[in-house]
This record gives sequence, structure tokens and C-alpha cells, in this order.
Amino acid sequence: MKQIIFFFHFLLLTTSLYGGLVSEGLRQIPERDIILMKEFVKLNFKWNQAAHVIFFHNKPSCLATAFIKSPDKDFQNLLWVRGWETFKKHEHLFPHPNFLFMSHLWDEDEDGYQSLSLFILNKRALMKCFNSCKTIFQAVIGEHFCYEWFIAELEKGKNIEEIIKNDQVLLGILLGYGKESAKTFNDHQAKRLQHFFLREEIYCGNSPEAPDKCDCFPVAFMGNPRSKEVQNILSEYKRELEIFWNMYQKKNPLVLFLEGICENDSDVLQSTFKTQKKLASEFAFYVMLNPFSVDY
Repeated sequence: MKQIIFFFHFLLLTTSLYGGLVSEGLRQIPERDIILMKEFVKLNFKWNQAAHVIFFHNKPSCLATAFIKSPDKDFQNLLWVRGWETFKKHEHLFPHPNFLFMSHLWDEDEDGYQSLSLFILNKRALMKCFNSCKTIFQAVIGEHFCYEWFIAELEKGKNIEEIIKNDQVLLGILLGYGKESAKTFNDHQAKRLQHFFLREEIYCGNSPEAPDKCDCFPVAFMGNPRSKEVQNILSEYKRELEIFWNMYQKKNPLVLFLEGICENDSDVLQSTFKTQKKLASEFAFYVMLNPFSVDY
């Protein structure tokens, strides 16, 4: 709990560094567009676990999908699409070197549906992921695979499914489900087992407990609930959601989102204390007033 209190206060301090940048950017955007962007952000926080990607470094990416064309006129879907288009229009006002927003428009199917997929990627979390899973990615993609190559492919505009050769194990790892669960899911998909054939004590849906009254859906994935890796992942995501939910209730969602992505490309802690003397003194003052909130 001490670590959570410390991190929460520290994150509020660090995001304040970029408050001026965010405020200046928002002043240049029409009120209607701000409303659309806010709804887009709220939907991604609620349904797509974007908070874990933006504010932490354990989940490399999250995936959202919406219909650009659809026989069904779903308002929430329309709101997400309009919000995404509006964010793209104003994205240049909010530099975010550590984050990539990679969208891909799929071909229209025979029923008249055309979908758009959006990956939000945290570069620091990607590097951490690739450092621990490099051989798994190389086995599918080739020996040339590395973090720099992957980022270069993304920046060329290639969609992620193409880069990872539609491999479900790699996709599961990129979405933060862990190596073991990603492989287990892929194996069960290959066997095409019906639900009633599954042994739920070793393979089922896993999701951390959400904080009281939290309306953001937690990360959920298939895997072995008894696995040490699964238990560690669930514990970490539970902790992260608690921290985020505390912040979310105190700040405008759009401002929180923009301050989260508008940060330096280098390490947050180091860059903050090296380049922001004012913040360093504020932090020292905070520690003096709250010495028992820091877990040494």
C-alpha cells in the first residue's frame, strides 16, 4: 500500500509538468472536438484497458476495434470512430514520443461491415517485453527481429498483424497476457475444443478484481488460473487498476490521458529529476510532509 500511495502522488506531480503543454493544445481545439476526444478516451479507458498501457510498463499494447461501415447504427461505435478521427486531427498538438497509435482499416466483408483496429503501444513496455521474449519472436519472424526493427516496421505504416505474421502467441504477448497464457490459448484454438471439453481448473478466463465502483473493465485473458505467471500478472494489473482508478476519479479523463502520453521519451524518473528542478524541490517538500508514504 505504501508503494501505491507513493506512486500515485509521484504520478500526479510528473504529469503536472506537461499540464502547460496540454492546456495550450486544448485551447487550440474547438469545444465540439474536445467533447468527441473526451468520449473517445473514456471508451478506451473503460473497455480497452488503455490505462495499463499509458501509465504503466507491463502491458505493451491494447487493442480496440470499431466499425467504420455497419448495417447496425450503434451510437457508442459511432462515438468512438468520430472521437478517433478527431484525435488524429489534433494529435500533432500533443507530442508523445513514447507512444504509437497504429490503426488499420480492413476490407469490407460480404455483409457490409468494415472494421478499423487500433493498437496503442507503449515503446518502453515493448522494449521490456522484447528483452524477455526475443527468442519467441525470432522463432516466428526471423533472426533479424529486434526492438529497433519492429518500431521501424510500425513507422513504415505496416499493421501489427502483418509484422507478427498473424501469430496468436505473439499477439497475446503484445497484449500483456504473458508467454504461458498466450501459448496455451493458441494451443486450444488449434485443437478447436468446445467449452464443455475444457477443464476450468487449468484453463479458463482470468481477470483481476476491480476496485469498488470502478466502471473500467479489467484486463481479461484465457489461461491457467493456478499458474504462477498468471497469478503474478493478475496481481500487477489489480495494483495498476487501483492506482489508475484513484486518479481517474479526480481528474478530467481527457486531460489525464493527454498528460499521460505527453512525456519524455527517456526514463520518466531520471528525466524528471535531471530537467525539472522545480519538480524535484516539490517532490522533496512532499516527502518531508509525508515521510511514511514512501516505501524505501
